[in-house]
Amino acid sequence: MTEGYTPPPSTQRAVLDELRRRLSSGRLVPGDQIRQELVASELSTSVVPVREALKTLESEGQVVHLPHRGFFVARLERSELIELCDIRSALEAMAVRRGLSSIADDTVDAMEQLIVDMEDSDAAGDVATMVEQDRKFHFLLYRACGLSQLLRLITTTWDQSDPYRAMFFNDGHHRTTNHAEHKEILEAVRRRDTEAVIALLDAHRLSPLEHFEPE
Repeated sequence: MTEGYTPPPSTQRAVLDELRRRLSSGRLVPGDQIRQELVASELSTSVVPVREALKTLESEGQVVHLPHRGFFVARLERSELIELCDIRSALEAMAVRRGLSSIADDTVDAMEQLIVDMEDSDAAGDVATMVEQDRKFHFLLYRACGLSQLLRLITTTWDQSDPYRAMFFNDGHHRTTNHAEHKEILEAVRRRDTEAVIALLDAHRLSPLEHFEPE
């Protein structure tokens, strides 16, 4: 392979990435049916890579397949969302404990800029972009741990809850609360106060559930 050459993504990978974007942005919400033929038509591809991408999402728990009915966005019970929060709490606390003391100042500055960007996206009514920026904010913190396996597990739990995160962000009250909580987290990060960051993340993770009931 030629040095420096990056092969283009496969059609299946491109379809998978697009479906992930639709889940994380709220275009697809829990309970929605994902029609393979429609997605294939929208993405100018055959049904085969769409089906394979959906099988990947099914293995991750983001979609379910119902016999004779097709694929649907997974619908989680409140207890399952709380369980996901508990798992994330353990994983993310480990990442913070391993990485916070050595997090780079420019990474912290990038987190601060993302808070500004999220407020701008909120003001512009661009919730989809705000959801993406929110994820970047958190993963800048977690990646400081430098543990690839841990980060993979954290990513999986975020992927599973993405459709619900998008629903949370469609609530104006939660968006306002979210900005304030991010600023508190950032200040604790600047102080390199590990236990404060973990406690703030725990509260931040659970606060949407206080006002949300899955259908």
